[in-house]
Amino acid sequence: MPESTPATARLRRIGELALPPVGLGCAALSGFYGAVKGADGVRVLRQALGAGPALLETGVSPDRATGVVRRALAGRRERTVVVAGDATGDVERACDAWLRELGTGHLDLFYVSRSPAGLEETVGRLGALVAAGKVRHIGLSGVSADQLRRAHRIHPVTALVREYSLVHRDIEAELLPVARSLGIGVIAGCPLGRGLLTGRIRTPEHLRSGDPRRLDPRFRGERLRQSVRLLPLAEEMAAELNVSLSRLALAWLLAQGEDVVVVPSTRNPLHLEMNLAAQHVRLTPEQRAGLERVFTR
Repeated sequence: MPESTPATARLRRIGELALPPVGLGCAALSGFYGAVKGADGVRVLRQALGAGPALLETGVSPDRATGVVRRALAGRRERTVVVAGDATGDVERACDAWLRELGTGHLDLFYVSRSPAGLEETVGRLGALVAAGKVRHIGLSGVSADQLRRAHRIHPVTALVREYSLVHRDIEAELLPVARSLGIGVIAGCPLGRGLLTGRIRTPEHLRSGDPRRLDPRFRGERLRQSVRLLPLAEEMAAELNVSLSRLALAWLLAQGEDVVVVPSTRNPLHLEMNLAAQHVRLTPEQRAGLERVFTR
């Protein structure tokens, strides 16, 4: 049986940020994977915020948030770390849009997923937002190890916001060691492999029409079949530990180090409860190694 810990997990230190190990990614609440009623989104968000100090990763488009996060945050802002991103390269406009959308005076961490204006210039502009008090910490996504070093010389980078899961481990080869050498933490997005590690997606037909994952090569043809063939081995370990496959996958990520936190996205209250429970699962080194042999990077 997995070892249990008290109901409130110890916060993890990512730079100067103190974060809960498991947060909530808001992609599933924004309509990215299908329509969701605003009231349902607020309900799930408030469930996440009611669990104690909370971490919300809003994504990169305030246009998708449609007021849901703002409604849920009302009266709870001081106990919530808000991580927001920008994919346009116009960091000032994107930051101001998020501040208006969320009804807050600052973003705890603001990250860019690409920088068409040039890395050094973009990081300098992020630093100016910190100096102006609009942003507390900056993050990056979609950068190489060398770019991370260059950015960190211009302004301290607190976190990488990157896809990281048992089925997507590219970060481990070079980027993660460099981040750790610089004291930069990881906010792991899509920690359930965009749903693959829930065990509920076995064929493309398990994705509803219009789901953007239908266009992702990882959910088509032989790549999907290869991934699905690995799931029974992990499900067997999950059964031995009396946990779900998704909880096992999150527990593995959290075991990678105290500088890693996860932000799985869901709009289902039960799935949210199960995701939060992953922080109380402890894997032995042998169990971790066994999973890593199954899902080689």
